[in-house]
Amino acid sequence: MHSHLSFENPPALPHGVVVETLEQALRDRSAEGEAAGVLVGTALNDDDAGFVEH
Repeated sequence: MHSHLSFENPPALPHGVVVETLEQALRDRSAEGEAAGVLVGTALNDDDAGFVEH
């Protein structure tokens, strides 16, 4: 049996949402998956390089 993995490119979200999601993941490990998606979307799609690097 073959499983086909797929990747969905998450969008960049507003910076306030990014910060809130990351802070939540630092407090609650159950939010780490969502935070990972937010980080990927930000790294790949946010035009504000300073924010992404920070």
